[in-house]
Formats: sequence, structure tokens, C-alpha cells
Amino acid sequence: MATTHDFEGFAHAHAQRLGRTAWLLTGNHHAAEDLVQDTLTKLYVHWTRVTRADDPVRYARATMLNTFISGRRRRSSTERPTADVPERLHQPEHNSRVDLLRALDTLTALDRTILVLRFFEDMSPPDVGGQLGLTSGAVRTRTTRALAKIRPLLADDYAPAGLGRPAPCPTQPGRSDA
Repeated sequence: MATTHDFEGFAHAHAQRLGRTAWLLTGNHHAAEDLVQDTLTKLYVHWTRVTRADDPVRYARATMLNTFISGRRRRSSTERPTADVPERLHQPEHNSRVDLLRALDTLTALDRTILVLRFFEDMSPPDVGGQLGLTSGAVRTRTTRALAKIRPLLADDYAPAGLGRPAPCPTQPGRSDA
């Protein structure tokens, strides 16, 4: 029988990784904490079902992804973005993290989730598809389109290793391209 003690051990062991994924999904520390808390609450309510799952960590991640995506759908109908933030004290200096989060913010919740799982959780397209109920071909297509959308938004000197930006081609010695 699953116990509260088992849940506490699970939460303690996996909260940090869930938190990192949540931060990448939300782009906000406070929203990430809320997402992890909502996820752990849902897991606790259904803890006996979670312990019967083949992979409780996968179950937890799926719960978090579903919570994130459905939360973004609900929020999108009530919140409206604005071009100007009132009383901005200063512009932040160039920060690749800020650039990446801003670029990810332009994507749909599903596309953002796919990129986070593919490149930050290092999951294969079939694994991402299995997690989200998509075919691996759909994951590849959405990945390509999402990358094409965010590449122009990233600073020229920032090319995250996994995000598919090709490295500049060095000129060959002794060859003149002029």
C-alpha cells in the first residue's frame, strides 16, 4: 500500500528536476514553483495510481506537462499582452538566458514543451511523442517549425548547443572567398 511517507520520498527525490523543467516551460521562477506544486498536489491525490505506473517519474512529468498546457490554454483567454511595461527602470543587459526565454515565450505551449523535452530534457522524438500523445514525425515537424520561429529572435552570439543553429563554416586555409 502506498503511503504518505513514500510520496514524500518521491517528491523530495524528484522535485528539483521537475522544478528545472517547470522553469524552462514557464520562464518564471514563481510560475515554475506553482507548476511543481500543482503537479505534486495532483500526484498526491492519485498516489496509489502513480505507484502502480510502470514509471512514476514519467507519470509525474506527464502530469506536469498536461497541467502546464491546460493552464496556458485557460490563461490565454483572460490575459492580454501589452507592448509597454509601465515604469520600466532599465533595460536588462544582454543575457542569453533572457533571450532564450523571450524566444520560447513566442511559441505555443505545445511547441515550447516539445523544445524543452527535446533539448533540455534530452528526450528523443519517439519519447517526446509518447509523453505528449503525438507521433515522432509530428514531434520532428513541430520541432523544426518552432526552431525556425525562434532562431531569428536569438542574439547572433548565442547558439545553444541543441537548438539546431548551424555553426559558421570556417574558410579553408589557402582559399580566397573574395
